[in-house]
Amino acid sequence: ASGDYLYIADYDLGYVGVAKITDTGLVEDRSKAINLKQEIEKLRGAAFENQYAAVHGESVIVKDGCLYVMVNVNPKGDVVTYDDSYLIQYKIGVDGSLKYMAHTRAGKNSDVVRMNIYNNMILTSAIGGYQEYGGNPMGDNTVPGEGGTLGNGDTCITVGVINGGTLASENIKVVVPEKVEERGLD
Repeated sequence: ASGDYLYIADYDLGYVGVAKITDTGLVEDRSKAINLKQEIEKLRGAAFENQYAAVHGESVIVKDGCLYVMVNVNPKGDVVTYDDSYLIQYKIGVDGSLKYMAHTRAGKNSDVVRMNIYNNMILTSAIGGYQEYGGNPMGDNTVPGEGGTLGNGDTCITVGVINGGTLASENIKVVVPEKVEERGLD
């Protein structure tokens, strides 16, 4: 929330929702909602090649009058193929409206991500592909039940850096060291 407004990242429809907080509850303002698929197509400079491509709002966080939104990208619209996520910064207007400011890319499948702010850094995690850590380091995914490994070896923490109030386009990626392995002991 920021001031009199509440923001949500909608997973299924791929929107940022905006609602005004009143004495009697929340009043949705659809005129201020952001269609994240259209937003990412603008950032890419092109429409997705696959008509079934999907984007998913994963989380939001507010800092210093700005809303930061984490968005997952499934370029084929399936649960196997992932593209790098987007961390998008919007300036929050006094009327609750959102104006695009900047973005950076983050790891693949920032699934149900919790964004953490430390000083002027936003830390996010990504499981790297299909619904689990690890997998083939070449980035190949296989369909569940058909053998092979799942994931794409891109598990990481992405650090978005805020410089002078604006999210930098470059980020820092912290990856799992090569000798660390998943052994199912969690």
